[in-house]
Amino acid sequence: MEKIKSWIREYRIILLFALAKLMAHILTATNYGFQRDAYLYMAQAKHLDWGYFSTPPLVAFVTRLHTTLRGDSLLAVRLLPALTGIASLFMAGWLIKQLRGGVLAQVIGLTAILLSPAFLRTASLLQPVVFNHLFWLLSALVISNGIYALPLSLPIYKPDRLVEYGKKQAELGLDVMFMWEDGKIHELPQDFADMVGWDRRSGPFMKAWTIP
Repeated sequence: MEKIKSWIREYRIILLFALAKLMAHILTATNYGFQRDAYLYMAQAKHLDWGYFSTPPLVAFVTRLHTTLRGDSLLAVRLLPALTGIASLFMAGWLIKQLRGGVLAQVIGLTAILLSPAFLRTASLLQPVVFNHLFWLLSALVISNGIYALPLSLPIYKPDRLVEYGKKQAELGLDVMFMWEDGKIHELPQDFADMVGWDRRSGPFMKAWTIP
């Protein structure tokens, strides 16, 4: 229970924006009928296949799963893209935190997403666009965490965390990705070994350019 409370405190700003987005979509979900594309994906959901003439199968599959659990009412169908949009907003907030963004950075970034017509509109329509947003943000999170893209994560994480990451990869038998030019496996790539002092030297610069 204490871990849950701590997690809520840490992500309280993101959770508040996610709640605001959910309420915005719920309160407006039944103001008008189905958009024409929704009929297409609802029909595809009733005839699942590995692909369709105009679309890949993901939206149909997720729609089938969602409507099986919640029905195919107007509110239920609109809830699917809304929840996907909320997941995108949460990942955007998480990415801001990963990049050391403080309270102000989170508020600015999440306000932009919350109020942007590009995200509000797509999260109210059963279309592939809202899933595109989700997977692009997921890709950004993967890169920021250094999974399969270690060099891109070096400016973000401290060396001790990279060493810990390398040890976990070794436990999974994936330490070959740390093999260097000498044919040996190193906890931290040699070219970046001097980063042990990187955080200390770059501290003033990061403090000056990071939004509080």
